[in-house]
Amino acid sequence: MPNQLQPTLGQEQQRWVAGHAHVAGIDEAGRGALAGPVVAAALITPPGAQLAGVWAQVRDSKLLSPTRRAALTPRIQAAALTWAVGVAPAQVIDAVGIAAATRQAMCAAINALTPQPDWLLIDWVKLPEVAIPQTSYVRADQTIVSVAAASILAKTHRDDLMRALHAQYPHYGFAGHKGYAAASHREALARFGPCPEHRHTFAPIAQPRLLTALFHMAGGSRRRLGDRGEQLAVDALVQAGLAIIARNWRCPSGEIDIVAQEPAADYAAGGAVVPWLVLVEVRTRRGNAFGSARQSITPRKQAKLREVAGHYLQSTGWAGPWRIDVVAVQMDADGRLLEVEHIRHAVTG
Repeated sequence: MPNQLQPTLGQEQQRWVAGHAHVAGIDEAGRGALAGPVVAAALITPPGAQLAGVWAQVRDSKLLSPTRRAALTPRIQAAALTWAVGVAPAQVIDAVGIAAATRQAMCAAINALTPQPDWLLIDWVKLPEVAIPQTSYVRADQTIVSVAAASILAKTHRDDLMRALHAQYPHYGFAGHKGYAAASHREALARFGPCPEHRHTFAPIAQPRLLTALFHMAGGSRRRLGDRGEQLAVDALVQAGLAIIARNWRCPSGEIDIVAQEPAADYAAGGAVVPWLVLVEVRTRRGNAFGSARQSITPRKQAKLREVAGHYLQSTGWAGPWRIDVVAVQMDADGRLLEVEHIRHAVTG
């Protein structure tokens, strides 16, 4: 029995002897995550390759550190006859299910190979959609070099994608846990709810009551609900092109939740374009027992916002155009997000 820590080229060699020159190994990464895509990689080892050089260093990606995977990836890519990756995003996973999405990603990787393989060695999955002879094996990433190499390429590519998502949604910590159900990820879900890159058909995301329970287990309170609403507001403002320059600015009269600038402003002073200063009040409501988030901006609240805005302008010396916006975050009784509405010039006078 092969050493599970040392994959061999035994399966590839059997296919080469049988006349199959282009034998591809296929594996995936991210199947069990709560967020992000599932990524598959396929690669063909050169016919007649020996268990030496980079092929002797290949292991199942789960047994390697991130640093080691990153170091091996370009060497594997250079040594392979050909390689490719396929990606099925979270939206596809929700639409067709994780099994079908995994097969889609694998098929995309296989179809991108040049030359095309004449035999497939696959970790666990069977691909009836592909008219290529194939064999699937349990734990193939631990015993077959080409599959283990594919697991490394899939894992490093997916990790790169999750780091990019972290830059877009930093409060979830995707760069650390890569979308898996780590304790920090579960707590972030409890506090902020799912984002568009989460798999909304996966538990607990698909079960609002369970997500609400997690919210309370994580210390959920009115303040935590407000924190979640503020982060959703930040996401909406950034996506609308505003730059966030401060959060939770306080003075004796009150607080400004978010201070932002809108760079594409139609205001000029002395020939120079000056951005709008945007002071944002975030109103978060769960259920409609006390009215909607938008309805909570009463005349009294508007007067308070104008007072706090005056303190901010005086303390910073801002002389350009400014306004007060409201971001209304509305959730249902179970804490599931219904709407994020950005109301420009919400407070006048």
